[in-house]
Amino acid sequence: MGYSEKLNGFWEEGYHYYFEIRDDKLTVREYRRKVELETTISYDPDSIEAGKKTPITLADNVTSYNGYHEPMGLFEEVWYENGEIHVVDGDTYSDNKRLFVMKKVNHGPFDHIIIRDDEYRDRLQGEWRKWSSTGKFDKKWDELVIEGDTFRWRTHSGRFHVISYNRGYDKDSVYLVPWDLTENSFSGCTKFQVYPDMLTTSEIVCDMSTPLSVFAREEDLDKIEVPAGAKTGYTSYGPMITGGPMMGFQGLPGMAAKWKCSCGAENSGVFCARCGKMKMVTEATKETWKCSCGKENDGKFCRDCGKAKPKPEPVKEIWKCSCGTENEGKFCSWCAAVKPVDKEEEKAETAGAPIEPWSCSCGATGLTTKFCPSCGYPRPEAEEKKS
Repeated sequence: MGYSEKLNGFWEEGYHYYFEIRDDKLTVREYRRKVELETTISYDPDSIEAGKKTPITLADNVTSYNGYHEPMGLFEEVWYENGEIHVVDGDTYSDNKRLFVMKKVNHGPFDHIIIRDDEYRDRLQGEWRKWSSTGKFDKKWDELVIEGDTFRWRTHSGRFHVISYNRGYDKDSVYLVPWDLTENSFSGCTKFQVYPDMLTTSEIVCDMSTPLSVFAREEDLDKIEVPAGAKTGYTSYGPMITGGPMMGFQGLPGMAAKWKCSCGAENSGVFCARCGKMKMVTEATKETWKCSCGKENDGKFCRDCGKAKPKPEPVKEIWKCSCGTENEGKFCSWCAAVKPVDKEEEKAETAGAPIEPWSCSCGATGLTTKFCPSCGYPRPEAEEKKS
C-alpha cells in the first residue's frame, strides 16, 4: 500500500487539535500539545492525488475516556478534501458534534516555544524566599529551592524548562514550565514567571483565586517592587467573612456547610482549624443540578448543551441571639450582643494556655485557631509541634 506526501506532515486546526501524519501513523495532540491519540490510518492515496474527497479510516478513534475507562470523546468521521483534513468530533453520551478543519503547516506543535535554559538556569540556582507582608519567614513553607533543572517549594516540585513564546500577547515574558512542555502549570501551582529580581506564581486551590506568591533572594526582599496581586487574600465564590478572606468556598459542592473532620472538630472553612486537614469531597457530597435545557448534571458544565453550572447563591449563616432575634452578622441587629463563639471550636482551642491572635500570610487576620481555615497554613507555634 502506498502513501500520499500530501498528508505527511503537521496539521493545525488552530486551537483544539494538532495532527502529525507519517505514512500510516497518526499522532493527535490536544491544545496543550499533550498526546491524546496515537493510531494507524488507512486511505486511498490515488484518490488523494486525483484531488477527490477521500475518507481516512482510523484504527482507533477514541480520544478520551471517563473515570471507568469507558470511551467518551471520539472522532466520528475524518476525510481529506481540497487540501484540508476535515474532522467530525463527537462523544458517546450526547448527539453533539463539532466539525474541525485542519490546515497543513510547516512547523511542529512546539515551534511556538523558545527554550532558554542556557540563558537563565544558572542564575536561578539556589534559595529563594517568599515575600510576606508580615516579614515572617518559615523555611519549610516559604523557601523555594532550585537545583539543576528541578525546583522544590512546599509540596510542589518538578523538573522544568525556562521558556518564552515566539508569538502571542506575552511573547516577551519568561516562564518556568514542566519539563515535557505539554503543560504550562505545575501540579499545585501555575507556571512561574521570571523577572530580573524575582519569581511569581499562584497556588492552585480548586476554584479559589489565590494571592500571587512572590520569591526573591533574601538580600533583595526589601528592594523588589511587589506586585499588587501578592497583597490580596484568598477569594472564592462564597460570602465575605469580616476580618478574613472569603471562606464560603462554593467551588466544590457542600464546601460552605459545616463539616466534621476526622480529628473531631467541626469546621466551616476549607481546612480544619484544629489539625489543618483539607475537607475531602466524596461521591456522597456531590450535588446534582438541573440545566435550563432539562438535563441533570453533577459536573461544572451541562453534558448536553455545555452551559456552565449557575453560580450558587451565597450561603448565609444564621444564628439566634439570646433576645430571640435571628441574625447574619457578628452582632445582634436588635440588642447589639456579640455572636456566641462555636462551643466545639472554643473547647478545642481554649484548652490549656490562651492563644494569641495571629495573622496568616494569605491575608486572614485575627485568627485564634491552630491552622488557618482558609489556606491550611499552620500557626507558627503549631508548626513546631505538628507531627
